[in-house]
Amino acid sequence: MKDILSARQAAKVIGCSAQKVRVRIERNIWKFGRVVTAKESGRVVNAYEIPKRSLARFLEIDIEEVDRRLEG
Repeated sequence: MKDILSARQAAKVIGCSAQKVRVRIERNIWKFGRVVTAKESGRVVNAYEIPKRSLARFLEIDIEEVDRRLEG
């Protein structure tokens, strides 16, 4: 599996909506990921990069559990 997750993948692991992940990362409430602005990436919309290891640390679970939740 990839080491960088999208907002949608992180939401699946956390058990919330992708929009909640996006907003909380943008507002710096959740500090486990970063916003890649549309201007920075050359795309039309912002992207979100969430390192799997940082998400696991935030949730206090191991990386294998993150992978299991992504598969399920």
